Amino acid sequence: FENRYNPDNVMPIARWISMDTALSDTESSAYSAAVIGELTPDYHMRIVDCWAERVQLPQLVTITSNLAGHYKGNDTLRGIIIEQKASGFSLIQTLRQSSEEWLSKIILPYTPKFSKEIRWSEAAVWCSLGCIQLPNPSDKHIWLYDFEQDLFEAPNIPFKDRLDAFAQLVLFTENLLSEGYRARK
Repeated sequence: FENRYNPDNVMPIARWISMDTALSDTESSAYSAAVIGELTPDYHMRIVDCWAERVQLPQLVTITSNLAGHYKGNDTLRGIIIEQKASGFSLIQTLRQSSEEWLSKIILPYTPKFSKEIRWSEAAVWCSLGCIQLPNPSDKHIWLYDFEQDLFEAPNIPFKDRLDAFAQLVLFTENLLSEGYRARK
């Protein structure tokens, strides 16, 4: 991945948390995953964090609320994008009914239009155009190795949850990435 950023050099103008949820926390289950992206003033998307774990719904609600609280800073958190399938429905409903008003207002249900593979391919276009940035490797980004391993080994990976959350984030913000790319050209 050639497009890297230094975390201290640019303040974001917007943030999103993209969630891909799973139904169970058993050893063989898929993971629930979150990818956090920040939009820079020139409309690059910086991936600033990634989380994946096998949890049940009560823990997922808490984790999502905690992530939202952590990334809310300066009112830049524009939304929590949650895939509107299976356990995503439950997370959307629970957060809307049990969260503080600021949080319940930024829950953004997302319905994918195409297969995972097509979504990954569409997101990869924005990566190849240099619109997506990853942090420089460091001990501050312990999630980065696993995330990059998923990116480079897909589709031959057992669990695709981080990739699904990533593609969802990129496709949800595609209009902004397109405007930024056009302006930079």
